Amino acid sequence: MRLNPEDVTVPSLDELIPAYYENKQEYSSYEKLIDRDNQIIKELMEKDDLNKYVVGNLTATLSIRQNESMDEVKLLQLLKERNLADGIIKTTEYIDMDELERAMYSGKIPEEVIVEMDKCKIVKETKVLKVTRKKEKKNG
Repeated sequence: MRLNPEDVTVPSLDELIPAYYENKQEYSSYEKLIDRDNQIIKELMEKDDLNKYVVGNLTATLSIRQNESMDEVKLLQLLKERNLADGIIKTTEYIDMDELERAMYSGKIPEEVIVEMDKCKIVKETKVLKVTRKKEKKNG
């Protein structure tokens, strides 16, 4: 038994649990198809060096999103070697990123060390697929 999502009346547990189970099963099967298709589309677009593809009134856009983080082991070593650890490296030896940023902007850390800190970055790329429907032109 499927429930109408626009229905504002609260169903009984006898109605809701079977409907939830049915919807969850359907959702899971669609989720697997969506994940598979998403991966295949990304691979095909990447193989053909496409970042946009239009079919009918749908546009698929493939972009690469980069997330940066720091390799804290390398950064710890660098700051210790340069005797710049005071107040930045905490007792459990983690980088206080707020303190590091303050030290960088206040000039406490020399420019050449900031340049060297770039070696401590970890860049992760996430491929993002977005499919949108073309907007219909309004007459009038």
